[in-house]
Amino acid sequence: MGVRLQGNRVILRDLVEEDLRTIYYHYYEAEDQEFQKWDGPYYKLEEESFEKFEESYLGVLAVTWTDKPRSRLVIEIDGKLKGTVNWYWVSEETDWLEIGITIFDSRYWSGGYGTEAFKMWMAYLFASIDTVRLGIATWSGNVRMMGLAAKCGMALEGQIRKARIVRGEYYDAIKMGILREEWERMNPSIHMKRGVAEMNSQQDDFTVKETGRTGLQGYADLHSHTQASDGMQPSAENVRIAFDKGLSAVAITDHDTVSGVAEALEAGRKYGITVVPGVEISTRAEGKEIHVLGYYIDTEQELFLSRLAAQRDTRAARNEAILARLRELGIEITLEQVLANLGRALKPDESIGRPHIADELVRLGAAADMRDAFDKYLAEGAAAYVSPPRITPEEACKWIIEAGGAPVLAHPGIYGDDELVRGIIARSGLRGIEAHHSDHSPQDAARYIVMAEQYGLLVTGGSDFHGARQGVIFHGDLGSVSVPADVLKQLRDAADNRR
Repeated sequence: MGVRLQGNRVILRDLVEEDLRTIYYHYYEAEDQEFQKWDGPYYKLEEESFEKFEESYLGVLAVTWTDKPRSRLVIEIDGKLKGTVNWYWVSEETDWLEIGITIFDSRYWSGGYGTEAFKMWMAYLFASIDTVRLGIATWSGNVRMMGLAAKCGMALEGQIRKARIVRGEYYDAIKMGILREEWERMNPSIHMKRGVAEMNSQQDDFTVKETGRTGLQGYADLHSHTQASDGMQPSAENVRIAFDKGLSAVAITDHDTVSGVAEALEAGRKYGITVVPGVEISTRAEGKEIHVLGYYIDTEQELFLSRLAAQRDTRAARNEAILARLRELGIEITLEQVLANLGRALKPDESIGRPHIADELVRLGAAADMRDAFDKYLAEGAAAYVSPPRITPEEACKWIIEAGGAPVLAHPGIYGDDELVRGIIARSGLRGIEAHHSDHSPQDAARYIVMAEQYGLLVTGGSDFHGARQGVIFHGDLGSVSVPADVLKQLRDAADNRR
């Protein structure tokens, strides 16, 4: 039975005899020998013939097409052999083994190839070998390897000072490692696939589809914005960032539009993570602007799309009113300036928001930064704040439910009025409450978790990621607030039950 681990960027597969000539070439003949400066450079690589080199791999080749755990696999990128992963016993009597990775081609040392390959290798070993720990041995000058191990969850376990000599200088010997229980806690979805891994090992291959990501695996960020509303990047970029952060899922929740969802879903298929179709609808209750999130809505339902279009018309009218007030305050600013500052043309279902106006205020020198622009002019109660007539939270919930989705109250802590929040819950068809949010304190989160229990609501959370403006991330970075991805099934079930 052959082994083949299919990732998003790389493939790990069995080493076959035809690979030996390529590996020998990289060690002894290739011009690019940069990897040897980092891969155990304190051990001298002795020249040897190909025949002698070939003999050293006979043990590896002997287990190919058997059911025995592999000690070495090939890293394949774009159909070509680019490196290897391996493990070896330090002390078999005490179950102490260490693992390694070598990527021969230095052009692939960035871009996530090594991280994905190493984490796939770790997943395979924990699924295939009854070991309690995986570790590495390296040296303090190899910062790239130490960083890779840390991204895959390993902790520093030992540092022996000045124990390695590399190119005439002393360096520390480094030991890093991760225990099985730590791995399973950090990677619950991979842990759950152990049985699948064992089952597939009886077939012709072994597939790991959710690997190459770091400590947020099994978690979801359920609140992010894109260029479709007031975020800074295309929705596919949000998905890529989510993948790099290690998230298992990300929701696209633009203001009053779902135009970024299709692109995100396609990117989700590319990166192998779940994209939740969502929206954030602006409403008003008791004089305050209230936002309602909708998850798993039908993004092609004509009635829902027409309702969102009306919301964007309201948003456009509000933007013009804000700009008029700013001009009354002596700031020469127009919608044309704001749009020009975007650097691209708006698509039909996209809209601008207050952050775009804030960008122009900073450019004009009327504000020091985004926060200053909101504090002076754009936040609720500030000099140019405008709140046009809007639908109620109850109406937004009705829209979302009629579009087949699950409505969730966004960031209740921002409203500063828990009695108002309770009233909205009592009057509406909310299915959840966003207890975890970048602008919530731990006390806020705890309070809304209790409230969710009282009202039988799901607990959700997200960063409210918008990207960076003037080098500052507004609200929170993607993945900085997340919840267990188990809540996705609960949201889907809630949406299905209301269809």
